[in-house]
Amino acid sequence: MSFTVWHAGDPAERAEWLRAWSEWPEREVFAHPAYAELYETNADRALCAAWRDGASTVLFPLLARAIPLAAGHCDLSTPYGYGGPFVWGEAGNPLQFWPAYEHWTRERGAVSEFVRFNLFPDALLGSYPGEKVYRMMNVVRALDLSPEELWQDFDYKVRKNVKRARSSGIRIVHDPEGARMEDFLRIYRGTMARRHASGAYDFPAEFFRRIQTHLNGCHTWFHAVLDGAAIATELVLLSPHRGYSFLGGTDERYFAQRPNDLLKVAIIEWCRETGRRAFVLGGGYEPSDGIFRYKLSFAPSGQREFHIGKRILNQEAYAALVASRRGADPGWQPHPGYFPAYRA
Repeated sequence: MSFTVWHAGDPAERAEWLRAWSEWPEREVFAHPAYAELYETNADRALCAAWRDGASTVLFPLLARAIPLAAGHCDLSTPYGYGGPFVWGEAGNPLQFWPAYEHWTRERGAVSEFVRFNLFPDALLGSYPGEKVYRMMNVVRALDLSPEELWQDFDYKVRKNVKRARSSGIRIVHDPEGARMEDFLRIYRGTMARRHASGAYDFPAEFFRRIQTHLNGCHTWFHAVLDGAAIATELVLLSPHRGYSFLGGTDERYFAQRPNDLLKVAIIEWCRETGRRAFVLGGGYEPSDGIFRYKLSFAPSGQREFHIGKRILNQEAYAALVASRRGADPGWQPHPGYFPAYRA
């Protein structure tokens, strides 16, 4: 039995992490070292806490984030997306992971932990020792249907919009090599600006180039094209049994032609044809908002609960950080529910 923590930036440790991930039948993209490394900065390190006992394996990808003005301390967060402590294997006692992990967090000086849990609980280590909180519903399109059954299971307005897009002459281009990345960047950035999206979604071009270079086989691109020009686009993340809608957008000048409906349906059909069991469309910015309702139209019975995990690992340090923040700004109040509060 062994507990270890690998750093994606160390070549030898990264190789061990990738070797363990490659042995996993599910090989979820969110546990790949190159995915976690996308979010690494000069201050934040991409790590994986791992447990192996010969019969079972746990992989828990994390970002160890430096805390300004708190030398010797950090906090832990799963990278953007659907993470958590992944586990596989039939025997062994993987719950021994938690005591070993908590010992490491104390040595590391970790103050708190924030987890975005995967939507498929069977892939996760149970008995999370922190607070597990329901956040909102997400949408998952099951793919265990015939092509006709799948088509009929889309909302009527989706089928209507797909027919409109096709009659407008829009075609779908599958672009696994990322040849039209500049088109993607143009449309994606325009979409984020139009929605007044958080700066957290303002990824530089290098972010997408690293996906293309280092997540080979774990992603692909699709574009809706009219008269040779891309008018809607999507980057899809891939695991052997699931596809994930990741980032994308639509040129607002072409909303009336409904290119995004056709694009989504084509991606869903491609995932089914390539043997995947589900396509994850995700959720909205807020529960039951317009984005969520749009996604639900592709899978009317496909709602799944999305949970987050919150845990204070060092109560004294956590309280001191909140007090320090309040002392520096007497009028400061953390947003209700934001965790960790000292980062609000």
